[in-house]
Amino acid sequence: MSKTQPTRITDKKFAPTQPRAMLEALMEGTKHAIWYLDTDYRFLEGNTAFIDLYLNCFGQLPEKGTALYCEAWEQFPQLGCFEDYENVFNGNGATRSKTVKLVATGTIYKLEFLPITDTNPTQVHGVCVQLKDITARIRSRQELEESKTQLLEAQEIGGIGNWNWDMENNEINWSDPLFNIFGLHPNEFDGSYESLVRYIHPEEKEAFHDDIRRSIREKSDHDIVLRILTHSGETKYVHQKGKAFYDDNGWAYRMAGTTQDVTQTVLANQKIALQNKELQHFVHVVSHNLRSPISNILMLPQVYVRGKHPANDAIVDQMIYMTKRLDQTIKDLNHTLELKKVNKADFRMVSLHKVMLEVKKLLDDDLRKHKVQLSTDFSLASDIPCYQGYMLNILYNLILNGIRYKQFGKNPKIHVSSDKRDGKRIVRVRDNGIGIELTPERRKKIFEMYGKLSGKTKGKGLGLYLVKAQVEALEGTINVNSIPGKGTTFTMEFNAL
Repeated sequence: MSKTQPTRITDKKFAPTQPRAMLEALMEGTKHAIWYLDTDYRFLEGNTAFIDLYLNCFGQLPEKGTALYCEAWEQFPQLGCFEDYENVFNGNGATRSKTVKLVATGTIYKLEFLPITDTNPTQVHGVCVQLKDITARIRSRQELEESKTQLLEAQEIGGIGNWNWDMENNEINWSDPLFNIFGLHPNEFDGSYESLVRYIHPEEKEAFHDDIRRSIREKSDHDIVLRILTHSGETKYVHQKGKAFYDDNGWAYRMAGTTQDVTQTVLANQKIALQNKELQHFVHVVSHNLRSPISNILMLPQVYVRGKHPANDAIVDQMIYMTKRLDQTIKDLNHTLELKKVNKADFRMVSLHKVMLEVKKLLDDDLRKHKVQLSTDFSLASDIPCYQGYMLNILYNLILNGIRYKQFGKNPKIHVSSDKRDGKRIVRVRDNGIGIELTPERRKKIFEMYGKLSGKTKGKGLGLYLVKAQVEALEGTINVNSIPGKGTTFTMEFNAL
């Protein structure tokens, strides 16, 4: 082969089966660089993409019939190295490929080396090289893998996994978190419906089957909370949701959905239900035990002769008032526990000024004993839609809380205020008590039954639990902020009528 008469890909030795015009169309119809070299590294043919690449690398056009390989060639890994070409020329005619990444630009290329042979596939006469920029493809693949990883991480954190049930072939595919939820290794679950049912609690199997059948029959969501037995025998609660997919004939062929571990939530709700039951029993016992003494005290005005001893008259009046308030408080507690939420139709616009007058009467002894500075500001919202008995108990307990948790050597200062915001009524109770560092755990437990701001007091921890129960019964919310040594603020929001 001479340099002046280079071997062409259309020469008999290298002639492809396609016509020349078709070959050129194929080469120029791609954005990938394609070039042909013979076994002496002489340039035979290349498309426009290769010409541009070569010009960009060497600053000159490649000459046909000229050996292109030189020391400078090794500076451009996207062109392939000497070893790559030698492996092709000395090989058995097999196609080879490699991936290279340019450090300077981060561009990733795939090089494919196709040996040129004649009727003897082991006799290599040259090579066709194709260079593909696969950066976007690799990055998309990496992003997809990252997304999968992030999804699995999110599922692990949330205790949730997804599943797909091929109903025609009875094959269930689980995401990795589901194996953790069920305490199984992938090879311990054969992916059949029957295998899944084996891990459902015996008392839940019928309900599970019924919900699956109902979902398919009614073309509605599969949605059920049930117990499962893990591989180790542990009982867990899971919330499973799914949806069936149907073919053109209306037959369900696939179902997909999620399964979430809700054991902690269910157990917490069971604990709350038990606490509510205990509290209800406690209030009923107290109510029953106090009913007779309260009735006797309320009968006192009918037998007591007034006017002889004015001091005694005042004591009796105060006793009767406090007894009536105690009687009403017990009734309100029973109402809270039995109804949980008051009918909004029963709400009335209640004057906060009047409620505070009642609170002050109930706390009169505590206010004087502890020299409490109790102030109010209801200028922005003097009325609030609620059930008056509840609001009385709420403010009573929050103010009493501020008195109980006062700082040593300081007179308690408690301020009750109201406001309007976004159509809601805001009520705040702020004190200068000992305060507390509200960690997430403490913030969660402060309104639980027997939860307290401090373990240094003799309170039973029922007050804040009742406050939250009554605020929520009024369709409101309550939050707390506290700073050690500064005090605590309770903020309640109620909807307008």
